Amino acid sequence: MATVYYDRWGGYQGENPAPPTEKLAYVIETDGNVTYICFTPDDANGKRVVKRITEDGNTTTIEHGYGEWADKENITYYPINEAIPVTVED
Repeated sequence: MATVYYDRWGGYQGENPAPPTEKLAYVIETDGNVTYICFTPDDANGKRVVKRITEDGNTTTIEHGYGEWADKENITYYPINEAIPVTVED
């Protein structure tokens, strides 16, 4: 029987887990009741994962998406605990 590992966010790490890392925010921008956060610069495609935190009264919604930082208001966001589907060319 093999032992497998999951990271603190529920991500599958396989049999050889990566050392735990805590990433700090790279850029934070607030616009009204919405805060955008990214933890890395753009990837090779000029895009990055962006977290969006929306506060509406007593409710705070946390989502994430993948796209250009300059277009962060228009990218598609998903609930924080769902994977982000990204189509890549073969």
